[in-house]
Amino acid sequence: MLAGIVLLSLAAVVCVCLFLPLEIALRLDIGGGVKFSILLLWLSGVLRKELRWKSGAGAARQPIEDSHRLEDAVQLFSGILRAKGLPIQLLRLAGNCLKRLKVEEFVARLKIGLDSPADTGLLFAYLSPLGLLGLFPRCRIDLEPSFSGDAIVQGYLSARVKTEPARLIIPVTGFVLSPLAIKAWAKLVQSRWKGK
Repeated sequence: MLAGIVLLSLAAVVCVCLFLPLEIALRLDIGGGVKFSILLLWLSGVLRKELRWKSGAGAARQPIEDSHRLEDAVQLFSGILRAKGLPIQLLRLAGNCLKRLKVEEFVARLKIGLDSPADTGLLFAYLSPLGLLGLFPRCRIDLEPSFSGDAIVQGYLSARVKTEPARLIIPVTGFVLSPLAIKAWAKLVQSRWKGK
């Protein structure tokens, strides 16, 4: 009896926690290499996880173990995408998850230049409508042209989005339990067992 009450209480706490907001902060820095970071904050910052990737100048070399792990992940993902109809399901899942995100803030500050100042001017003629996005209250876009004659892209993009994890349960469960996904996972497990 006591164990049942404890389990029910624990299940209730987990259900309540699923309705607490999850905040995701994304940042992409460009210039002298590319740095990308994702910060996940849940339960008002009690649980936090930061993931970072760096490439180009200043990036540390990956150990051999990490490169093998990355190779395995790429093979796994390419195997999943080869399953007939699954890429469409993945796009549908991504769309359904994106609908459930609330954008808190989006900032883009970029300095862009091409080899020819004339090409830079033409590029900014095409990019000028993006300035209208700055009219939205949570969106700031600053694009600066560089007419120096050197190809350059510097600056950063950052975004903060919020969602409740409970809102993602239905689309993720629908994808995981779809016949295509089950078939793809079964093929993947079979190929893993045959490979060992």
